[in-house]
Amino acid sequence: MIYFIQAKQFVKIGYSKSPRYRLKKLQTGNPVKLKLLATMPGNKQTEDGLHEAFAHKHYRGEWFWYGGNLKASIMALKGDDPGNTVLIEDVRSFQQAGIHLRARQKFNRLRASGKHNHKFVDLVKKYSKEK
Repeated sequence: MIYFIQAKQFVKIGYSKSPRYRLKKLQTGNPVKLKLLATMPGNKQTEDGLHEAFAHKHYRGEWFWYGGNLKASIMALKGDDPGNTVLIEDVRSFQQAGIHLRARQKFNRLRASGKHNHKFVDLVKKYSKEK
């Protein structure tokens, strides 16, 4: 099982048969309160794929900056995205769920500001190319 554990502005992407046990082990050597954000089906290859997909967010080891598409993907995975209808079971669907959530969030901000016409079209083009 793939797990996402948060420590302040970082998130650890890892693989374990028991994410809760892994959380407990990580917490023992960590002064910061850790939080298990979400889990998803997967194996070591899925973990490696996620590390590669979010290499631009890499900090150290298996720790990544918690923001942008990574944060949106985790939010979609754990159910904080009511508009998510995608079954998240692999790296690509995980990324797509985050991209779609970010696009909807940005569109809602643009709509609230009254600037949603041509800017939204540009936004959709940008996110459809993003990986």
